[in-house]
Amino acid sequence: LKVLKSLPNLEYLFAHFAQFKECRSTFKMPSLRQLHCVGAIADLIGFVSNLHACRIHSLTVRTTKEDATFASGAARELMQRTANAPFSHNLRALSLLMHRPQALYSWGRPSIMPTMLTMRRPIYLIDILRPLLVLPELHVVRVEYYWEIAAHDGDIVEMAHAWRGLQELSILRTGRPRDRYPFLSLPGAAALEALAHSCPALAHLALSVAFLEEPPRVPESPDESPGHPLAVLRLDVQERDDAVSAEAVAKFIDGLFPSLDVRRCDVDMPPWCWARMKWTQMWNAVGALQRLCRSGVR
Repeated sequence: LKVLKSLPNLEYLFAHFAQFKECRSTFKMPSLRQLHCVGAIADLIGFVSNLHACRIHSLTVRTTKEDATFASGAARELMQRTANAPFSHNLRALSLLMHRPQALYSWGRPSIMPTMLTMRRPIYLIDILRPLLVLPELHVVRVEYYWEIAAHDGDIVEMAHAWRGLQELSILRTGRPRDRYPFLSLPGAAALEALAHSCPALAHLALSVAFLEEPPRVPESPDESPGHPLAVLRLDVQERDDAVSAEAVAKFIDGLFPSLDVRRCDVDMPPWCWARMKWTQMWNAVGALQRLCRSGVR
């Protein structure tokens, strides 16, 4: 603690925090630009709440597997403290990496899984992130969440409306349930439409999605504008109805994002993603549509 109390020249800090829950010390770091903090949510709240640093522009928060505050609302409180922090007006990049708590899958110890899967209202990703929606200057947002947290189209729509200056957005769900729980939803076509319409500067998008019905037809642009500039789209398609054709999805994606670099869209996905195996045909179809457009056929 003594080391952290006053570091006037420190510009980058990567630290694992423990036993900060009851911390009352003040940490003065006026030169800090980048902060990468790891720990249980309660400990991270203790540190962020007492951090005096106004120049942070990049924040990465990673929770630990030992953190059992899964359903307590602590993650939302941490995001609220972040939004209220002295550095929030300078924040441009935020990463929230939520590890699946050990208690969810450890044999021989109490588990919160039955309670979580039978409760009337699941935990929604937007409920955790909503305090951050008051930060319109965010340009980069990266979130990894585990499958017991639900996300849907409305979550992404709220983010798109709040963060219109986004240049990079990554919302990825780690793992997937063995059985299908209807309330553990995923974003779909409506989320992609919202991002295309509300985030004109978006250049890189990675999203865990579900295509359970045919996506809508995208109307052609009435002018000669090049369309949305998104170059990289990496879809982690975790659920798909067999009735939804790869060609229909390809037309939808190409209609929204005609500037995609297909060579960069289906690479370097996390090992738990299905995209590499499931969507080669779809990306080939997008590439074919792009070639037709360049040749003036479309």
